[in-house]
Amino acid sequence: MRGKVLLVVLCLVCFVAGVLSAQSVNQAPDSQATVFGTVKAVMRTAPDAVPVERPIQGVKVAFETKDGKTVTVTTNENGEYKAALPPEIEYTVTVLGEPERFFHPLHRPGFVPKANEQVRFDFTIVQVVIVETPYGRDGKKIPYPYHYQEHRVSVEGNGQKEMIIACGKSTELSNNSTMYEPLRSLARHGQDRLRVTVMFDRYTVRADEVVAADEVTFGGTNVLNAEGDITIEDGSTNLPRTESCVVFHLDDPKRGFRPCSKGTTTRH
Repeated sequence: MRGKVLLVVLCLVCFVAGVLSAQSVNQAPDSQATVFGTVKAVMRTAPDAVPVERPIQGVKVAFETKDGKTVTVTTNENGEYKAALPPEIEYTVTVLGEPERFFHPLHRPGFVPKANEQVRFDFTIVQVVIVETPYGRDGKKIPYPYHYQEHRVSVEGNGQKEMIIACGKSTELSNNSTMYEPLRSLARHGQDRLRVTVMFDRYTVRADEVVAADEVTFGGTNVLNAEGDITIEDGSTNLPRTESCVVFHLDDPKRGFRPCSKGTTTRH
C-alpha cells in the first residue's frame, strides 16, 4: 500500500514538474520593448518651391544608454523605423541623416521603456540649406535671426530630468523668461518651416510659440506655456491631441501638458 501511495506521489510530482517546465518553455523569453515611428524631413525640391514635409529614407535613429551602449536602426523607403530595446533602461535618442544631405541632427531626452511595451516617436528634421543666408549689395552676409537650435531645460520631479526645445529663434524677455519661435526661411516671405518642438520623457509637443518662465510664475509655479496650433503626442499609438494653449509645470512633471486655465496667457 505504501508503495502505491509513494508511486502516486511521485507521479504527481513528475506531473507538476512537467507542467511547470512546459510553462517556462512556452513563456516568451524576449521582453524587449519596441520603439517605432516615422522620420520626415522638411525639404525643398526646387529653388523657388515651398519646402514640404516628406518621409525620408536612410536616416539613422540611435538609442543610447548612460553607459554608452547604442542600438541604431535606419529608416526604410517610407521613412519608417523600428527598434527592439532591452526594457527598464534609460535611453536618449539622436536622429541623424546622411551628412551629404545636410540634415541637422535632432535629439530627444531620456525615456525608460517597459517590458513588452510599444512606444511611438515621430520625428521631423530639417536641412541646413533650408534657411538661406541673405547677402547685401556689398556681397557681405546679412545676419539672419532664424536658424535651427536646441535648448535644454531642467525639469524637477522625482530626480532631475531634461527637456529639449527645438526651435528657429529664441528671445530673452524682460520678465526673466524665454520665448521660442518656429524655424522660418527667407523664401516665400518667411513662411514657417518647423514649429517649436518640445520633447520630454514620452511627450512630443509642437506649437506656434512657447515661453519658458524660469522665475515668473503662473499660479505659483514655474511653467512652460505653449500657444497656437498645438499637437501633443504621448508616445502611444493614439492620435495626437490638439489644443490651442497648454501649460507644463516644470517642478511637477507628473501633471503633464494640461490646457491653460482662464487668465493664463503668455507673458511678453
